[in-house]
Amino acid sequence: MKKAVIYGFFRFPHMSANANYAQYLGLALKEIGYDVTIISPGDIEKCEYDEKENEYSYKKLKFCPYELKSGKFRHYIDYNFGLGKYFVEGIKKAGLEKGDIAIGYIPDGLALQMVIKYCSKKQIITMQCVDELFGKADLKERSLIYRLNYEYAINSVIPRMDYVLPISHYIQDYYDQKEIKTFVVPIMADTQEYDNAHYDHAELIKIVYPANGMVKDNLNDMLEALCQLPEKNRKILEFHITGVKKETICESILERVQASLKGRFIIHEWLDYDELINLYKNTDFLLLARKTCQMTLANFPSKVPEVMTYGVIPIVSRVGDYTKYYLTNDVDSIVFDGYTSDKCCEAIIRATRLSKEEREKMSENARKCVHDKFDYRVWAEKIKEYFKNNNIL
Repeated sequence: MKKAVIYGFFRFPHMSANANYAQYLGLALKEIGYDVTIISPGDIEKCEYDEKENEYSYKKLKFCPYELKSGKFRHYIDYNFGLGKYFVEGIKKAGLEKGDIAIGYIPDGLALQMVIKYCSKKQIITMQCVDELFGKADLKERSLIYRLNYEYAINSVIPRMDYVLPISHYIQDYYDQKEIKTFVVPIMADTQEYDNAHYDHAELIKIVYPANGMVKDNLNDMLEALCQLPEKNRKILEFHITGVKKETICESILERVQASLKGRFIIHEWLDYDELINLYKNTDFLLLARKTCQMTLANFPSKVPEVMTYGVIPIVSRVGDYTKYYLTNDVDSIVFDGYTSDKCCEAIIRATRLSKEEREKMSENARKCVHDKFDYRVWAEKIKEYFKNNNIL
């Protein structure tokens, strides 16, 4: 059996969008016959432990956890300069040999360089998942070390990988210009992971905004849109925002939204993954507004297919692959042009005007979209075909 590892700096399982992507990519590889190991920090309490083999696993994916050194200074050095050693140690422990695959999921040039050096000696195939393409302005809040390491990874080290797995066609175009072999693998889902029953709640229309990835999203415009809604639309809405602290929201906007929705604006600072899924099951719509720029064109928000798995209908601005290649406006989603508060407001009004029957049909179509276009089993077959065509499998 061929082996594959997926390595990075995310908390596995289900503790971030990156962890979810690694899980579904791992399951897709497992589906086509690979013995898969995830190398990352994580929560071993959620995993099974095989005492005989002395290894952890989650959903039949082997898990090789590592933790950075304790102490502020040692942790800083380990994170910025030492991740490569954890990845190489994990690859060795997984027993990768000639023709096996090591897939990176971290834009760390120094770490990736160490992996490439080791894998080239062992004739292990190297691949890199790329889910972001930041411009210089997007990185201005990051440390100098991070910026230099990121740019070194994106422009110098990743092009030396055997293959790049971009999350979007925008990123694919960037690496195609460098004459690198690429294969687009978008955000995936597991339509069988949880009971995806969607509960009936016809009296109140519930909208959710999961706030991971806030730097790319126009939260203030979304909240302003709620204030601009006519009273007849506002009074039938309940809005949930997850993964954000109250104090990070603009105080003046927050006060007006709370006054407008009269107790139907609910902030969940933190939800366990099971709690988040339960919220989705009790929600009608996702609201997501993004302006068009390099960062949003390159990215693919995991929250879109994730919520659609449970019949939640996306209300999204037209930007990126998900609105261009996967969603169908007025069939499985409500897609609108622009991102400003007035455009968001118009889109929300469109949603509130749907009859219960129309909403239920669109919800069914959202689930079908995920099943047909995002489920990891669908992508397993596409990956298998690509691997065979390139003599990887």
